[in-house]
Amino acid sequence: MRAVTVLALGPALALGAAATFLPVRRARWIGFCVCVAGLFAAPWLAAALPSVSFPLIALSALRLLAPEISLPIGRVTLAALVGAGCLFYALALGLGPYDPYTLGFQARPLVAALAGVGMILVVTGERAALILLSGTLLAYAAGVYANLWDALIDPVLVLLAAVVLATRVWPAARRQKTK
Repeated sequence: MRAVTVLALGPALALGAAATFLPVRRARWIGFCVCVAGLFAAPWLAAALPSVSFPLIALSALRLLAPEISLPIGRVTLAALVGAGCLFYALALGLGPYDPYTLGFQARPLVAALAGVGMILVVTGERAALILLSGTLLAYAAGVYANLWDALIDPVLVLLAAVVLATRVWPAARRQKTK
């Protein structure tokens, strides 16, 4: 299967996985139907979501194909992803003196930095995030992505991480407030 085909599956998988969260019976089957419909609409979806990161594709496929498996990703990792994503996209959009996107084409320094991130994930016990990071690096090394940043993050992934982080932090803050 060519890399273009794999990346074209990304938006369809993400839409199918999102449909599984609908509060209806048989939401998983609706998700499969949405995913198949998304495959037929792949050219239009690729225009709306031109670059879907490997973690988003992997998490979407896992949600659609094996919803009973959960990958516990901690609050600190989610907060780091949201913070790094916001900083990256702000700089990439020209709100700073440097565009980090160009670093993704010559990825050796970025891979060295990610090795440090990987070590931190090992020490903190964030196995799920480490697996996603390893898969991302393998997908980049296999040539599925031309830019390592495209493989690592995308706006949808950052937005979803922010939503998950908020749903974890908000109830804890409300419990603290009522004490």
